Amino acid sequence: MKTLKYFPSGLNGFMIMVFWLGCLFFSFPKKALTAELYFSPARGNFTVGDIFSVDLFVNTDGEAINNAEAAIEFPAEFLSVISVSQSTSIFSLWPEPVSFSNRAGTIIFNGGLPTPGYTGSSGSIFSAVFQVDQAGTAALVLTSAAVRANDGLGTDVLTAVGGVQYTLTAPAAVVKAEFVVTPRLPPKFTDYLKEVGAVCKVLAYGIGILALAVLLIAIILIILILLILLF
Repeated sequence: MKTLKYFPSGLNGFMIMVFWLGCLFFSFPKKALTAELYFSPARGNFTVGDIFSVDLFVNTDGEAINNAEAAIEFPAEFLSVISVSQSTSIFSLWPEPVSFSNRAGTIIFNGGLPTPGYTGSSGSIFSAVFQVDQAGTAALVLTSAAVRANDGLGTDVLTAVGGVQYTLTAPAAVVKAEFVVTPRLPPKFTDYLKEVGAVCKVLAYGIGILALAVLLIAIILIILILLILLF
């Protein structure tokens, strides 16, 4: 009677088992590597002349990354970059340090770090200080962007980019206080006549009283003189 062998024996059997176990292991679905680049703040209202700071962050979604690069475009007619800083960045190696051009309206960078890389949801890459030059709507756009996994292969795992839009308004109009000076017109000639007439009336009244007083005094003196002469 023959014995049926379900598994080959010896070295061949061992290799076949390893092969099937390997297939079984790699057939399980693995978590897709994903990363996101985003700005903060992503929205804002600013006035012409305002100065504000914008930070670029990376969210690795739990996976280790060791490099990121991008070009950021901004509307040069509305915004201008005053300065950029990578002092608080997660990256310590800079094949291309953060730089900007207000003429071209771009910020570019390429940074990395050694193994074990970075894992986290708010890894700071750089910050930029902008000034508002004109009213309008300004968006920051990431182009030629990549985030690479710390897998020894440089796999680009960037799958999302956060949108940015700022509303820029003109400053409120300053209302200047106006002082209206009303010229003082000279009085009319008739007013002068009225005033002169009033003065004349007063003078006439005073002269009349004075004349009456003089007359009374004269009469009293005459009476006194006559009395003296008679006695």
